[in-house]
Formats: sequence, structure tokens, C-alpha cells
Amino acid sequence: MDVSTLPDNFLRIAKCGRVVGLKGEIALWPISNVDERFLVGSELFCEDGTKLSIDAIRPHKDHYVVLFSGNSSREDVEPLTNVILYAPALDEDVLDDGEFFVHDCIGKKIVDQEGREHGIAEKYIPSAASDLLESDEGILIPFRFITRVDDDIVYVDAPEGLFDVNDKDFS
Repeated sequence: MDVSTLPDNFLRIAKCGRVVGLKGEIALWPISNVDERFLVGSELFCEDGTKLSIDAIRPHKDHYVVLFSGNSSREDVEPLTNVILYAPALDEDVLDDGEFFVHDCIGKKIVDQEGREHGIAEKYIPSAASDLLESDEGILIPFRFITRVDDDIVYVDAPEGLFDVNDKDFS
């Protein structure tokens, strides 16, 4: 099974790093910021459809060290090095008011506080300063300016000049 055959609601959750020690542990770099994804018993899936269940997990600096069920040696987990792991999308009930999932923005119209449209949200770009949403017009919008996401629209409280980059009068 490859990524295209995983169910449509599966999202990238983490990337496996290097093997840690000799007892089947591996570094796990989270892509998701939802802590519930990284608990004992959580199930993650490889691109080929292989299911991995977390038997043990502990934080280590800015990532986790995990032990997946059935892996008890270094040799068991070496093939997982650099593998992206997936899981089904979570229900929106895990979100607080005003929060949204990044994947819920993609494919929606971008509208500023004055009701003007600025293209379609096309891509998520992680960034240290602020994660970005890229429109089909090439506009980069920091996530901190997104005020809400509805069925078909991403609402943005844009500072002056954010959308001027594609304005023909911009000099």
C-alpha cells in the first residue's frame, strides 16, 4: 500500500529518526502538535500500510523516543529510519474555540477583514517564526493572522501591505 492508497483522512503525523540504543527504540520527530497522537497505545501507519502501535514513549529534547509493539532490537527498527508515519484525522472536538486543523485550510478561499478575496489556500509551509499558508497567487500568510476557518473560507485579519505584493500598483 502506498500513500495514495491510504484513506483520504490520513495525515502526516511524525517522522522516524535514528535508532536509539539496542532494545528497539527509535527517535520520533512530531509533525503534529496534538499531544494525544503520542501516547502509549496510539497507532501510526507507514506509507505501505504497516500499523505501528506505541508500547512506550518518552520525551527527549525536541522529539520523542518510542518503542513500537513487536520491536525488541535495533535490527527490528532500523528499516523505520526516515519513514513518515500517518494517522487518521482527529475529530474537531479536540480543538479549543478559535483553533483549527491546518489541513482544514487547504482548498478554501482566503478572505481579508474587508471581505476581499485573495485566492485559494494551496499549501502549508512550516517555519520557525510562524507557519505559513500559501495561496495559489503565491501570497504567504502567517498563520497568526488567520482568525477563523469556515466551510469554504479562511478568514484573515491582514496587516497593511500583506497582500500588496501582487498589487500592480506596488512599487
